[in-house]
Parts: sequence; structure tokens; C-alpha cells
Amino acid sequence: MKNLLKKHFLRPVRLAINRLKTELLRIRLLILIRYEGSQLGFLDANSLE
Repeated sequence: MKNLLKKHFLRPVRLAINRLKTELLRIRLLILIRYEGSQLGFLDANSLE
């Protein structure tokens, strides 16, 4: 009985955690790309002057 409960409870929780992890990674990547892009943009603008 205990094992059955564990399986039914842990499975969706694990799936949810994995989904959250992938979402966080995606958001982090987007922020990094934007930050790097803006840094490069600033550098280009400064070097033009």
C-alpha cells in the first residue's frame, strides 16, 4: 500500500520538477543571450564613437 502511494505521488511530482528545471534552464539561457547581446551592442556602440 505504501509503495503504491509513493509511486502515484512521486511520479507526477518528478515530472513537474523536471518540467520546472527545463523551464528555468530555458529562461536562464534567454536572459544570458539577451545580456550578452546587449553587452556586445554597448561595446559596438562605444567603439564606433
